[in-house]
Amino acid sequence: MAGALCACGDPGAAPSPRPGSALAEGSDADAERAALQAAERYVTSGDPDSARAIVMRLLERGESAAALDILARCELLRAEDADQDDIAAVALAAAADAYRRAAAASPGDAARAARAAMATDQAGESTLCIELYGRALECDAASVQLRGFLGFALAREGRIAAAERILEQAAALAPDSPWPIAGLSACAIRAEDPQRALKLAQRARLLGPDDLSVRVAESQALRACGRAPDALSLMLALDPSRRLSPEAIAEIALCHEALGQPADAARAWEELAQSPAGMRHAALEAARWWDTAGDAEQARSWRNTAARLPRKARPARPQGAL
Repeated sequence: MAGALCACGDPGAAPSPRPGSALAEGSDADAERAALQAAERYVTSGDPDSARAIVMRLLERGESAAALDILARCELLRAEDADQDDIAAVALAAAADAYRRAAAASPGDAARAARAAMATDQAGESTLCIELYGRALECDAASVQLRGFLGFALAREGRIAAAERILEQAAALAPDSPWPIAGLSACAIRAEDPQRALKLAQRARLLGPDDLSVRVAESQALRACGRAPDALSLMLALDPSRRLSPEAIAEIALCHEALGQPADAARAWEELAQSPAGMRHAALEAARWWDTAGDAEQARSWRNTAARLPRKARPARPQGAL
């Protein structure tokens, strides 16, 4: 499901004004507009520190939804560039706070209400994001995307009946979308009804045959049905460009685990660690699985490899993840 937040804006050249200098030019309204335009260009060009300097001066004068939007994007850039998970988590929480303040400063703004809910979800604040998705739906009652995200959030909190009700509404509003059906499949797994989960997952894949996350949902349902070999075959049939992703490799490793093959699970993560992405997280996962397989030497080797890879924080959980 689309909708993950990013710090990107409209393309534009890096601005020439010194950060904060636009505030001193012209009338207050003109100065604020010039400052926001300069901050926008800074954040778009990948210079969040300069953008932050401008918007923080604006915010000293009072809450500004536009300035808070840019501040949130600065924090998202900080999360993307973080070299440790705890630093990324702090930045994501700050982005969510800024988006919530922006929404509060512009009541009734559907787009800002949605961003506040999604950012809060992305920051892992499940209980609060459920409330915010409800508020966002009050502003945009026809949104299938918001219903889908709300359904996934409810399911993560164990509120399966409520999640199913919301996801069924989303499916009725968008009968050609695979996402609400995949969400219902995940709910069925949690409700310990694997056969229903599989039927729903297969229906979702008919609607979205090329969607990786929908394929993962079907693999999860197959595993829940005790059909781990079929689940593994389904995932290994992916072409390498799609298979070598954290989402796919994590599911492949779980298939190997269900088959009692921890060494093969480790090798799956090794393949991702050795790919051009060279993910540190993948190397650490390989080490963890080698520990499970009882091979301390391989585990030590992959921890050493992880230490040589960039300390890039693992991606934040997508809103659609259960």
